[in-house]
Amino acid sequence: MEQTLLLAPLAGAVIAALGWRLIGESAARWTATALILLAAGLGWLLALNASPNATVRYFQTWIESGSLSSAFAFRLDLVMAVPLALVISLSAIAHVIALTRPATPDAAAGAGKPLPGQEARLCAGMGLLTFAMLLLIVADDLAQFLAGWIAVGFASYVLTGLFLRRPAACKAALRVALTLRCGELVLISVIVFLFALADTIRFDDVFEALPDLEQMRFQILGLQVQATELIVAGIGLASLIMAAQVVFFGWIMDAAEAPLPGAVLLLTAGPIVAASVLLMRMTPVLDLTSVANGWLVAAAMATTLIASTSATVQTDPVRAIACLAGAQAGFVLAAFGVGAPEAAMWYLVSAMTALAALALAIGAVGRGTEPRDLARLGAMGRKTPLLLAAAVFACASLGALGVPGSGFGFTGFLSASAVFAALANAPSPEWLWAGGLAFTLCSLAAWRLVLRVFVAAPRSSEATAELSPVSGIVTVLVLAFAVASATMGLFLITPEPVQSDILVVLAGLVGLGLAAIAARAGAGLSRRLKNAAPWVPAALVNGWYMSSILRKAVALPLIWIADSLARTPRDEEGQGPQPGMLRLAPVLAQQASRLQGGLLASYGVALAIGVVVLVLWIVLMGRAS
Repeated sequence: MEQTLLLAPLAGAVIAALGWRLIGESAARWTATALILLAAGLGWLLALNASPNATVRYFQTWIESGSLSSAFAFRLDLVMAVPLALVISLSAIAHVIALTRPATPDAAAGAGKPLPGQEARLCAGMGLLTFAMLLLIVADDLAQFLAGWIAVGFASYVLTGLFLRRPAACKAALRVALTLRCGELVLISVIVFLFALADTIRFDDVFEALPDLEQMRFQILGLQVQATELIVAGIGLASLIMAAQVVFFGWIMDAAEAPLPGAVLLLTAGPIVAASVLLMRMTPVLDLTSVANGWLVAAAMATTLIASTSATVQTDPVRAIACLAGAQAGFVLAAFGVGAPEAAMWYLVSAMTALAALALAIGAVGRGTEPRDLARLGAMGRKTPLLLAAAVFACASLGALGVPGSGFGFTGFLSASAVFAALANAPSPEWLWAGGLAFTLCSLAAWRLVLRVFVAAPRSSEATAELSPVSGIVTVLVLAFAVASATMGLFLITPEPVQSDILVVLAGLVGLGLAAIAARAGAGLSRRLKNAAPWVPAALVNGWYMSSILRKAVALPLIWIADSLARTPRDEEGQGPQPGMLRLAPVLAQQASRLQGGLLASYGVALAIGVVVLVLWIVLMGRAS
């Protein structure tokens, strides 16, 4: 059963990607969807029967070198059953909706025509991402976890650049690939460092070695630093990169280039789930540190404020939902940083399911608009009242509607109360108030989408005259998923009344009120704000220019170094600079389908510099005592 659960999504991805020319695109899509539904049934069966104590089943040893040993395994406990059920449910509903909807046209492939094989590649990308997430969720050691982590990054690259002939999608895929590669390099460095100290990469063996690791000190720039602080700092940095936090926030908006809202949600949820599972697995190490956890919380809360403000001004509903996903990831990582892993996992599940229901409801009525623009949508609730109900249920959960002090409310209310209770007990009270402000903005952004799409009249003269056809299957699935996402907390979460309930409910209601005021004010208010400070909306839409900051701080210096090393001085005859040896890298990259867009040399230089610095630091500056 465990092997079937893992291999069914992978088999479906392979059939959809490589076999659609032989069996036909429709047959490939049906096969991939059937295998995902099979995996979903097995996943829920295993999740419902999971026990608090981890059960491990080993399949095959795939690494055996000296003391380094890694086995392909299936490890599941009650905590990991939560993200497993989340991942398989999101993937199943995304596959079904992609199967029942008409193919998405690619403008470069002809007027109103989809690119041949595009829908099969969509199923392949979603299946590969599902397999990658399952692989790291059930990993028993860091080697298998790393394999799933790398596969998540590759599948994200594939899904983002699915529109092969759309330049914006290709550029977005490149940015996603380069950003997630940075997270992989950080995680690899942490694993190597941990293996050098503990001589093992199995989770249980690492935790048994924690007393010895806690006693180890490294002298860095005259300071004595615990080995556990260094490990947690690396884990936290890898998680921040993977979950699109701080300067890496820009990649999550690039995920909006994926063709369907369901694929966008799966694409944004994949890396966020991966980062959360890493922190959950390494919770015993996080409990031994304080400084690194403080930086993790500060970075996560800062990103939550950035992402939530950016979500409130997006004109593309899919980009707004992607920004909301980044903001919810900030709350999850902050909860891990303040020592509340169970609250973090429940908040992850409630937020991602609510966002999925909201994205599917809006995507079902907004498919006919190209480009995707909120101004062209409006009053759709009159034509599709069931989708309006689904969006309201999802927003009520995301906005944490409930009764303070009673433990009664939507799932988002119960999980958010647990997270804010943990923030209230944190050493810095500023985190609690920052979280309250960010939660207000998240509620504002979510309710703004619902009111603009389903209630208010369209603001553009080019509004969509007719609703894009929505099948009854899609409508029922979205409504059922929304109701389940809003009410599952009543059966799965045992709440404890806390004082933070009032802050959570107040923040959600304030966001709802601001969204109603903005919707009633119409386009005039937005126009006046843009005229008063035109640079403010531009900065917020682009995530406070986080992509530009990353490019200027990281990419441009590496490009300058690569260009400097790739040229030789002028020759004796006074001719221009001649190509140097490093010019071979971009030439090979250009010939290899231009996958790296000519930036392979910069990537290689960055990798070489990082390896050299790491080796020098370990040999010259690091000294264990």
